[in-house]
Amino acid sequence: MKFAAVILTTDRSPRRNFLSSTLIGMIESGLCEDKRFTLDILHSGEADSNLDPRLVSATNATLHTVDEKVLFNVGMANALNVAADQNPDYVIFFEDDVLVASDFPNFFISQLELEPEAPVFDFTTHYQEVFDAYLAGDRILRLDSDGFYGTHCVCFPTKYALSYAKHVLAHHLKRPGYADTWFKFWLEENSLSNNISSSVPSAAQHIGEDSTYGHAFVTAPAFKDVIETIVPKPTGKYLRQPTRIDEFCLRDVKSKKRLRLNLSAQLIYSFCDGLSSIKGIEESIFSQVKTDRYMLNQHIRQCLKILTDHQAVEYMRLV
Repeated sequence: MKFAAVILTTDRSPRRNFLSSTLIGMIESGLCEDKRFTLDILHSGEADSNLDPRLVSATNATLHTVDEKVLFNVGMANALNVAADQNPDYVIFFEDDVLVASDFPNFFISQLELEPEAPVFDFTTHYQEVFDAYLAGDRILRLDSDGFYGTHCVCFPTKYALSYAKHVLAHHLKRPGYADTWFKFWLEENSLSNNISSSVPSAAQHIGEDSTYGHAFVTAPAFKDVIETIVPKPTGKYLRQPTRIDEFCLRDVKSKKRLRLNLSAQLIYSFCDGLSSIKGIEESIFSQVKTDRYMLNQHIRQCLKILTDHQAVEYMRLV
């Protein structure tokens, strides 16, 4: 598969610019060297103090500039069309104030493969539900498009990227607001599902503390690099009781009732020592088994959900 990523950027001076931080994160994640991805940067025009030529060059990106100021709605439509011109399978739209996950390319593709036909797939979701879905062991969250907002990192199959660009250009002069809130109208207009598919956890985080358009600062509550640092630990409600060689159950300290665990749950519970994060547990188990690491991470979270429901485990830190 081929992915065309595009960043829409504007100079926020005299306020703070974030594009350089965004690009550095993309380079460190491996996205800019990944042959499956192309990267274009679309500048909105006028001042350009947000552009570091050496850094742009280091990303292997193609820079597109215009002479006159282009506002967000038209800029987003133009960016989607520029990316679609690469003839990719998917278009990824980024705003210029995000931090991508450290393993963005592989994680992004793994998530997308779960719902490859979704008209729009959100990778920076600003709703508490995505945090709850993470702790429940989910990988995909489907949210009603009514009231949905956010385009910090969204992905479209190319035909839908072109469709959304066309929709934005057709309505930007008569519809109030910004295209990051217009998915509902577009989905309805094209008789598509009313749901927005959202990645659990989020593959990118919003870092732009000073909005160009006066929005309140929001963050994704389940950014992958942060939420995976949550540390599970035993609550003290149970004691381990050996059942046979290398196996055990949990016995309630007060009621003396047993909580039986299968072998996977026993292994995961053994790592719940108050020191190992969810990411650390994944890495420890992944080093010993041949499996898809993102499926493994989901299995760990599903097991932890059962253990927390039984009050055998609690989280030391909820971000």
